[in-house]
Amino acid sequence: MFRIAATIAPVFLVVFIGFVLGRTRLADDRWTEVLNKLGLYVGFPALIFHSLLQLRSLDELPVALLAVNAGVLMAVVLAVWLACTYIKAVRPFRTTYAVCAFFGNVAYLGFPVVTALLPGSEAVASASAAVYLAVLFTMGIALLEYERGGRSRPVDMALSIVKNPLLLAVIAGVVGVACGIVLPDILARPLAMLASTSSPIVLIALGIFIAGHSAGAAVRRHAMAISALKLIALPLICALVVALLPVAGDTRVVVLQAAMPLGLTPFALAQSYPLNRDIVASVIAISTLISAATLAVAAALLGL
Repeated sequence: MFRIAATIAPVFLVVFIGFVLGRTRLADDRWTEVLNKLGLYVGFPALIFHSLLQLRSLDELPVALLAVNAGVLMAVVLAVWLACTYIKAVRPFRTTYAVCAFFGNVAYLGFPVVTALLPGSEAVASASAAVYLAVLFTMGIALLEYERGGRSRPVDMALSIVKNPLLLAVIAGVVGVACGIVLPDILARPLAMLASTSSPIVLIALGIFIAGHSAGAAVRRHAMAISALKLIALPLICALVVALLPVAGDTRVVVLQAAMPLGLTPFALAQSYPLNRDIVASVIAISTLISAATLAVAAALLGL
């Protein structure tokens, strides 16, 4: 357990640095916006593309495992939404529960944690992050559109996916591996430099965000319930499914990704869709703090 904690601790120490910057007012929401954009549009696309190019062939990607992962996530979204529909106390927040119960911080936080615990899993972790984004921008957006009384056109959903820089990086990386592209050193070195900056800058932004957030008791109750679904129920469901199905690949990657706290994207979506912004923000803060302990437990149970 100590070794696991020592592996995960540096990631959360970077988050803590951001928290201190926010608490001491050396940084504010403007920092968060800029650092998140830098990570979203530059750092993580470079990291994903660089990681995938390390593959010798596409056969190294566990396609069946990723497909099962996508199926589990979609089933969880639907099950949580239907359950909230029949529970009057949470029905007004059913889309908030459904989206937040599955969408984890699999890129900004998940990638450094998973690859630290499972060296050599960079490509699979990148592909797994793409699965979460694909589910969010297809089934998730369709559900949100339905909730606000609109209709999700297939063209609109396709555009949402195509415009996402992380998914574009996955597509570019897969095409590059399929075509046997090897970048010359003059391009590979700056790409690796950009990739190495991605996790720290966004983890600092996450700490700044947590430092500036507070919520009332009612909001915290919903946030705790959703955090339990995200940090405990989802990884247990994923672990059970991959244990029962004979799929090739390191199943520990998808289980660890499932154990990640809520990602930041639903908070951005709350500006345009029927998601409770206060609850989403609280889930991000609470689940991130709790995950420092739950991830260590999950890793220990996985034998890491």
